[in-house]
Amino acid sequence: MKKVLIVTCCLLLSVVSFVAMPTSVEAVTIKLAHGANDADVTGQTAIKFKELVDKYSDGRIKVQIFGNNQLGGEQEAVQDLRTGALEAAIVYTGNLKPMAPSVGVLMLPYMFDQSEAAWKAMDAIHDELNKRVIKEAGVRFVGYFEKGFRVLSNSKSQSKHLRTLKT
Repeated sequence: MKKVLIVTCCLLLSVVSFVAMPTSVEAVTIKLAHGANDADVTGQTAIKFKELVDKYSDGRIKVQIFGNNQLGGEQEAVQDLRTGALEAAIVYTGNLKPMAPSVGVLMLPYMFDQSEAAWKAMDAIHDELNKRVIKEAGVRFVGYFEKGFRVLSNSKSQSKHLRTLKT
């Protein structure tokens, strides 16, 4: 839950410029898309983001959540971010990679044994990686969270070490 809160706070930072709007401006609506249901950590993050944006903008910014890929798949969401048809999205790194190859570094297997080491490394490369993503895809990420490390497998079992990938 702590990581969800951190990501939510990072996402909230992306709308700070809206919060400073004069009070005479009408409410702004941000469309946020993601591919999960409300019970999933992604859905919970979107809901918390909506609550915090409403609270810290005094209701001037509304977040309309489109979960379960209601607006299309995650790659479509990234395309919509690029064109301005969508203001925010929570997407899996693999669905951003076709448009921003640099994020592939976040998908390399067996780099870390523990979450803490992975988070420390991700924090260290965040700014430089974000510069590359902006240049490559025309979008930026304001935060990330771990939904469990992905594993490689073969036809017989999960591969916990590179040596198990041999055929």
